[in-house]
Amino acid sequence: MLTFPLFNAFGFKGSCHIHNFSPNNWEKVGANYSYVSILKSNNNLWILERYEEIKRKDSIQIKIDSDSNNNYQNGVSHSALKIAMLSKEKPKSSYDLFPTRIEKTTQWPEWRSTIGLSKNGISTYYQGEISPFPPHGNLLSIHPFIQSYPNKNYFIFVNFEKSPVPRSSKLKIISSLTKKTIYDCQVYNNCCNVVDLNLLAIKQKDLPMFCCQTMTGIPFGLTSSNNCGQLSFEHTHPPGSIILGANRFKFQKRLKNKWLTL
Repeated sequence: MLTFPLFNAFGFKGSCHIHNFSPNNWEKVGANYSYVSILKSNNNLWILERYEEIKRKDSIQIKIDSDSNNNYQNGVSHSALKIAMLSKEKPKSSYDLFPTRIEKTTQWPEWRSTIGLSKNGISTYYQGEISPFPPHGNLLSIHPFIQSYPNKNYFIFVNFEKSPVPRSSKLKIISSLTKKTIYDCQVYNNCCNVVDLNLLAIKQKDLPMFCCQTMTGIPFGLTSSNNCGQLSFEHTHPPGSIILGANRFKFQKRLKNKWLTL
């Protein structure tokens, strides 16, 4: 199965362009995927919302038209995550666990889609995919994307797990200067969790650390100009990715142990 996230965020509407052709032309594997399905977690099940067939070498755009599942409170938004699944088999109406049957695909680069957010006719995109995260994971995100006033800044935390059973964890924003907690809030699995950074007094030279001890996911920075005429949408990488010439996994473990225990 090939899986891609769909989500709205703070009035920004989500979309996903899925391409039914191989991302390279040297690995000899099939590209005859014929179904695009949209699933969401509900009542301890993954529920099929809709599906349609897609021909080989075709592309399809999927949009989220409604934000009815959005829950906003104290500067944090939680909206249900939807998963677009490209597969050879016709989908079932529901699943106890998200289907993750391994199929042979191209590997370099990974099979990705074009995922974006739009508002007032302006759009921003990144190339990506998503796979289920382990329920015992954690998150440390070094977030350098905050831009100065009058730009508006948001931190987006997207979690996707095999299990549809809802659970929550605590996300902490810690000052790298004082090592004190600036803000904390609840985040939820199989959701797009958005923190409105405009409500927080984060100093311009203070690099915030986003920490979550019992949940992991994809961390994004979303910035819009005051009139939404310009948008910036970037995801951060694990801390170990900034290390060269050393064991990045040992470094990342030490770094996480330092910040996740504060």
